[in-house]
Amino acid sequence: KTSFKAAINYAYSKGVIVIAAAGNESSSAHSFPACNDHVIGVGALAPYSDAFDSEYSNYNKSGETSSGNHNVDILAPGSVVAPGITDPYASVKSLGYHFTSGTSFSSPIVAGAAALWLEKYNGTPDEFEEALYASAYKPTGYNFTQYGNGNLDVYNLLDIEHEGITVSKRNFDLDTSMTSVSVSATSNEGTITSWESNNPAVVTVNGEVGSSTANATISVVGVGSTTVTVRDSNGLSADITVNVTQYVPVTGISVSSSVEVNVKKTVSLNASVLPTNATHKEISYSSSDTSIATVSNSGDVTGVAEGTAIITLVAENNISKTVTVTVSKPQAQTYKIVFNSGTDKSTSYTDLEDAVASGGDIIDFDSYSTDCNLAYPGKNGVKLGNSSSQGYMTFQLKEELEIYSITVKACYYGTDSTARLYVDNQSVDTLTDTLTDYKFEFDGSLTDYFEVYSHQGRQKRIYVSEITIVTGSDEPVPPTPTPTPTPYVKEGLNLRALFFQF
Repeated sequence: KTSFKAAINYAYSKGVIVIAAAGNESSSAHSFPACNDHVIGVGALAPYSDAFDSEYSNYNKSGETSSGNHNVDILAPGSVVAPGITDPYASVKSLGYHFTSGTSFSSPIVAGAAALWLEKYNGTPDEFEEALYASAYKPTGYNFTQYGNGNLDVYNLLDIEHEGITVSKRNFDLDTSMTSVSVSATSNEGTITSWESNNPAVVTVNGEVGSSTANATISVVGVGSTTVTVRDSNGLSADITVNVTQYVPVTGISVSSSVEVNVKKTVSLNASVLPTNATHKEISYSSSDTSIATVSNSGDVTGVAEGTAIITLVAENNISKTVTVTVSKPQAQTYKIVFNSGTDKSTSYTDLEDAVASGGDIIDFDSYSTDCNLAYPGKNGVKLGNSSSQGYMTFQLKEELEIYSITVKACYYGTDSTARLYVDNQSVDTLTDTLTDYKFEFDGSLTDYFEVYSHQGRQKRIYVSEITIVTGSDEPVPPTPTPTPTPYVKEGLNLRALFFQF
């Protein structure tokens, strides 16, 4: 979730359209980077069908809408004939073509459509998303959970029906403060012959004619919606949609005068312009000291180091407001997860939630379709693994934490004295036969998940009874020093002389 975030945001800021496969687990659990901001997640269509492929493609959580982050924003074909090994399970491997499937085949199809759209319209990632979803086909039985915004429709996306004339922009959202905008049109096999506004009470148009490429000026007259139609010598036409709203100026900015945030944490300023129906709602943000706090284009403030910084907000007409940001280092906090214990059983837990006795309030049990594997009820807590297979537990936390240490109380099972315990990529090679605390150190980076798992070789069964997570400050509060007593010295008395005399 966090590893991709910086790279994706950087790419988006440079105008890059980012597209990702939704995943092939037939699950609504969040799949990254498909669920990241500024990423188009692609699910799969079934073979020879316009229907969602329910056999493997991931889908959205029930109740999600297009305004959130989810696995599937759009569907595309997921079944292909590909070159490779015809039968991976055969004893003798042979090369050839074979039928295969996956959302990894769906996402590059959408990427190809994006490349064609960019070549034709040269728009922004946001404009592409808007065009992609607006042009999507919604089949019989459409629902957002499986289909997102619908099925990819390249014909509609590229407006091939009207490709005889290409216009520089197909949609204009204007207001009465604007006098005019410019647009151009190109006839691919003829010359431009006319420009026409279908409602001159909203906009008028004055355009060039007689050449293959012509420019025009669309002038605002009144409030409303209309189309401007351009035609060429071949009788082809293209429509430009124009919406004009009444201009309402910004008079102020609504935002708190001060906020507090911890180092490495982010808080939203939740700023908005006044009045709420102002036409131009854009606000720019800047920080007086980026070594203390940074601010994003959307008003998210991130603490960098302890101190105070001033965030300046500016709306149209140079209307501004400042916010004082105080950044502090978080206090250390401890979370403890305790597991159920009982008689050793051979039936493993199907859900991690069933294994947790207490402390599960920080765990998001719904974020993984499979959050534990070969995790058994045991006399000393959860028993991970069996004699031949690895066991693991994945902990998806409800929020990002600044983790500095994870301590696991564990011991080996039976005679497996060479069992190894892993937390993420750190390991303890030799466990004791009694429950012992094993501490794993971390650098305080923000994360919202970690894994605890057993050895990948033989003799890998271990018991885990407790997990303790320490977050916040890595600088422990020093103990109060004991005052050194001041020796009594009588004024004018020479102690050295007395000592030697004695």
